[in-house]
Amino acid sequence: MSNTFPMQATLRMRILLVTGGVLLALLLIISQVLLFQWREIIIAKQYDSAVAVARTFAVAVIDALIEEEQFGGSREGMLQTYLDDFTRSLDNVKYVVVRNLQDQTLALSPAQSAGAIPAAAPAAGRQQTAGRLFRDPHFAWVIEARLPLHIAGKVWGTAAIGFDAAPIRKQVRLLFVLLFVTTMIVSCATLVVLHFLASRLTASLSRLVKEIDSVEFAGSPASPSSGTVDDIAFLFDRFDLMKQRIEQSLAQIESAQRQVYQAEKLASIGRLASGVAHQVNNPLHGIRSCLYAIRREPENTAQTQQYLALIEEEISNIETVVQKLLGFARQRASAVSRLDIAAATRKVVSLFDLRLKEKNLRVTLDLPADLPLVAIDHQLFQEVVMNLLLNSYDAVGPGGEITITAGRQDGGVFLTVKDNGIGIRAEDLPSIFDPFFTTKEIGTGTGLGLAVCQSIVERHGGRISVQSAAGQGAAFTVTLRVDEDHESSDH
Repeated sequence: MSNTFPMQATLRMRILLVTGGVLLALLLIISQVLLFQWREIIIAKQYDSAVAVARTFAVAVIDALIEEEQFGGSREGMLQTYLDDFTRSLDNVKYVVVRNLQDQTLALSPAQSAGAIPAAAPAAGRQQTAGRLFRDPHFAWVIEARLPLHIAGKVWGTAAIGFDAAPIRKQVRLLFVLLFVTTMIVSCATLVVLHFLASRLTASLSRLVKEIDSVEFAGSPASPSSGTVDDIAFLFDRFDLMKQRIEQSLAQIESAQRQVYQAEKLASIGRLASGVAHQVNNPLHGIRSCLYAIRREPENTAQTQQYLALIEEEISNIETVVQKLLGFARQRASAVSRLDIAAATRKVVSLFDLRLKEKNLRVTLDLPADLPLVAIDHQLFQEVVMNLLLNSYDAVGPGGEITITAGRQDGGVFLTVKDNGIGIRAEDLPSIFDPFFTTKEIGTGTGLGLAVCQSIVERHGGRISVQSAAGQGAAFTVTLRVDEDHESSDH
C-alpha cells in the first residue's frame, strides 16, 4: 500500500480555501462598512465646519446689504469687494455666490462669469441651511454650504460657499488604503495560522491512516473501494478496511472461543468418565447375569421373560447415560432459547450423581418450580453448571456438602453453587476468572472452567460473582436476565 497520502494536501487546501475565503470576505465586508461609516463621519464633520464658516459670512453679508439699503450706493460693488476679501482670506474656498429670491446672482467671487458657478440649489432649500458634496466640471470635488439671508422677517436671498473637497477625498483614500492593508495583513496572518493548524490536523490524520494500515490481521485487506483521492473518502476507505479487518478478527476469535469451550467441555467430561463407567458397568454386569441364567435354564420361559425385561431396562439405563454424555460432548452452534434453569440444573446433577455418592457428598437442591424462564443457550448453561459443580466437588473432602439454590433477584434469576470446602485465598480472588489460572494441583484442572463460565454468562447478558475465604468454602452466583417474552405472556 502506498505511503503517500493525497488526503493531506487536498484537505489542507480545502480548509485554507473555504475558511480563508469566508474570513477574507467577512473582513472585506467589515472594512467596507467601517470605511463607509468613517467617510460619513468625515463628510459630516466637514459639513459642520463649512456651515459654521458660511454662517459667519452670512452675518457680514446681511450687514453689508442692510448698510447699502439704508445709505444707498452700489450694492453689487460692496458685496463684490467683501466676497473677494473673504475668498482671499480662506485658501480652501473655491467660490462664493450671493443670489436673490429669483435666483439672480447679486455677487460672486472670484470675479468671473456666472457660468462657472454651479447651479443654485432647488427652491425648497432656500429657507434653510443645507449642504452638498458633488463633482463640478470647473471646480472638481466641492462641498457647498448654503444659507438663507434673512433678518427680522426680511429675506434677501441665499449665500452659497463652495469649499475644496480634495482634502476629504485624500483622507478617505488614505483611510481606504489603511483598511485594505490592515485587511490583507490580518488575512495573511490568519491564513498562516490556518495553514499551521491544517497541517497539524492533516498530519494527525495521515498518522492515523498509517497506524490503521500498520495493524496486521490475518488475511490481506481489500483495496480502497472508492477509487478517489478525496480526503474524506480516503479516510473513510481506511476506516472501512479497518472495520473489515476487525470483523474478520472477531470471527476468528469467536471460532477460537468455541474451540476453547469444546476443549474445556471434553476435559470436564473426561473427569466424569470414572463415575460414568460405574453407571455403565453395573447394568452390564446385570445383563451378563441375566444371560447366564437364561443359558442355564433355556426351557424356563417365565424366567426368560423376566430376565429379558430386566435386560431391556438395563439397556435403557445405559442408553440414558450415553445420551447425556453425548449431549454434553456434542458441539453445535449456540442458540439462545427460553430455559428453565431448575430443570436444566437437575439434569446436570443427575449425571454427576454417582461421583457424588462415591465421595459421600451431600447435595442439597433448593430449586423453585415457578421460576421465570431465562434467555440462554441450553447446552451452554448446562456446561456452566457442570463446571461450577466440578469445582465444588474438587474443593470439598469426603462427607462434604454442596448446596445449589435458585431464585429471583433484581429483576432476574440467580443460581448459586455453594460448598463448605477449602475456599479461595483473598489474593487469588481477583484472578479466579482469568484463563489458565488455577489453584488446583497440576493435572487436576485446566484453569479454563471459570473463564469459560464467565464468558458464557456475560455473552447472554448476565454476570457471575464469587464469595469466598480461605477455609470457609466458596459460593459462585450466576445471575441471568428474565426472558421478556415469557414475562409479558405471564402478565
